[in-house]
Amino acid sequence: RCTPVMVLVMKNPEGVWRSRRILVQDRHPMMPFHREELFDYFPAAEIVTVDTVPLELTDGWGLDEVAIEESGVAPGGFSEDTRPSQDSDGMSLGEVMEEVLSLQPLFDSRNTPEMKRRGKLVRKSCPTKIRPWAGNLGLSAEGRDGTGRKTRVPWFRAFSETHSPSATTGWYLVYLFAFDGSAVFLSLNQGTTDFVKKQFVPKSPDELASRRGAARNKLELFGSKHSDRFEFDMDLRDGGALAKGYSLGSVVSFKYERGSIPDDETLKRDFDFLAGLLKEIQG
Repeated sequence: RCTPVMVLVMKNPEGVWRSRRILVQDRHPMMPFHREELFDYFPAAEIVTVDTVPLELTDGWGLDEVAIEESGVAPGGFSEDTRPSQDSDGMSLGEVMEEVLSLQPLFDSRNTPEMKRRGKLVRKSCPTKIRPWAGNLGLSAEGRDGTGRKTRVPWFRAFSETHSPSATTGWYLVYLFAFDGSAVFLSLNQGTTDFVKKQFVPKSPDELASRRGAARNKLELFGSKHSDRFEFDMDLRDGGALAKGYSLGSVVSFKYERGSIPDDETLKRDFDFLAGLLKEIQG
């Protein structure tokens, strides 16, 4: 249920707001864009809201989420993916991640009720929880759980809009959920794919390993900064290309097993520690 033209109000990496019209159905009349796809078709832009023309909305968008002016400011000051999730406001980050892990064994590539819930937690709740931590360090936060069809390993990340405007470029911190729901990892990671012809193509394993090795050497992770808690071989319990890339691209990570995720104070200490390493790499 959508018309052929959509109006995007978004911010480019230079911080300039602009609006842009695009065709919704660029492949086939029966295959319109899903909302999540817009972030991948425009990886260098921060999409704030989308307005179909006329106001015939799809995928549950509410009228209060439609931008009124070209300024890009949505009513209430929130974009779709930064609007707080009302039913998780009272939950800690650890509790939200525990719920995501509980949904992983129910994975379906389709947008089932369980996957809708998972998407809400990963795209909205989790980034909202870490946004104050990230903001204090000059970082932004976002989450993804699939483009069109749902992904087996959802994630949310903290990133520099200058050094890593999209998840395919630069270095950033990312929380990755194991496919089987056994654990979630906080990883200092890198862009592991390239977006080519509307598809995510894994980067060369040699390229990822080379950059990972150089980063580990620079950070002296096997020397003065070594910790027994460091995970260097991140097992996401999935044999897919994306999961393999995430593991290969990881410089170092902390592992939180399902049922044993620590309190938010501990999570924040780990976040701040890896954020310090991220700053060193980007410096």
